[in-house]
Amino acid sequence: MARKGKVFSVFFLLFSGFFIAAMAFAGAATQDWKAEWDKTVAAAKKEGKVAVLHGGGASVTMQNMLKDGFQKAYPGIQVEMLVGGGQNVTPRLLAERRAGRYDWDVYIGGTTTALTLLIPAKALDPIPPVLILPEVTDGKKWFGGEIDYADNAETYNLAFGGYVQPPFAYNTKLVKPDAFQSWWDLLKPEWRGKLIMFDPRAPGTGLASATFIYAQKGLGKDYLRKLLTEQKYDLSLDYRQILEETARGNYLLGWGIHLGIYDELAKKGLPLGRFPVDRIKEGSYLTTATASLGLMNRAPHSNAAKVYINWLLTKDAQAAYSGASTYWSRRVDVPTDHLEQAIVPKAEKYDSYQANYKEKYVAMRDEIVDFLRTVMKR
Repeated sequence: MARKGKVFSVFFLLFSGFFIAAMAFAGAATQDWKAEWDKTVAAAKKEGKVAVLHGGGASVTMQNMLKDGFQKAYPGIQVEMLVGGGQNVTPRLLAERRAGRYDWDVYIGGTTTALTLLIPAKALDPIPPVLILPEVTDGKKWFGGEIDYADNAETYNLAFGGYVQPPFAYNTKLVKPDAFQSWWDLLKPEWRGKLIMFDPRAPGTGLASATFIYAQKGLGKDYLRKLLTEQKYDLSLDYRQILEETARGNYLLGWGIHLGIYDELAKKGLPLGRFPVDRIKEGSYLTTATASLGLMNRAPHSNAAKVYINWLLTKDAQAAYSGASTYWSRRVDVPTDHLEQAIVPKAEKYDSYQANYKEKYVAMRDEIVDFLRTVMKR
């Protein structure tokens, strides 16, 4: 018995030692991030400002959230924000940088702008080193078990939200919700002249949808060629027009729809519906829309930029962002009950959604546009 008691004592002492060491390590780690965070926030308040460039169509509600929400959390730091389409504000930004002006700290917007303009211009710095808060860096807090990036290097363009793009919008008074089981159904004679599309040769949801089809098994070039040469359709560069004309019944189907405008018009009671992705054999794609971010190289308010990025990726900020934008957040602890469930990706089907926002697909777009121009004669 004495020997067993000694053995137990040895194991107890060893276990106790390991436990104490682990607790000490955890405590030191907590002190490390906390000390770094407090130092960063203090330095950010001395800078007094963070300059945010939003390269997308941010609503007033979203702008207020991105500005006022941060200033309420960190009252010593003011937010300066420039909002505009990525193809409009980014040339201005790059021209300023060529002239030696570095005025902006954080980029929020679509991944195409970041991947095709900002990263090639070496205008972005790595994001992982500036992520400090444990609730941000913990992979278990994020869909798929890790923070997601659009660029191949998984360094410069962080994707924090978006949605699954429903294939089409339709007039609910004139089209049955089970009218489509496949994208190929769109080629049927009954839809001839009843389709209006956002021009897929231009940047936007039309090109994003064409990218999905071009790269998707069971569709590809053959499908696009048949749709664009054999079917009768009309084109538009106005998202609102596409949905309003569909609601009026001048067209029955709208392709390449804008999520925010759809939600606005549907809430007004217009007869609009969206075909759920799960009902379409070939599926659809996952987009970030404007829910991605970048850290500007040579940021003039580098500490405030760190604080802003960490804040935006917290649970509370992501919940506010999802509510303001009607986008899904990649944080798994952010509720989705305020969203139409058709746009929320399902974890068990995640691999079936084409990740259109990734560099792999964005890099194909020039090739796709060239193909479309050879097929489309108008």
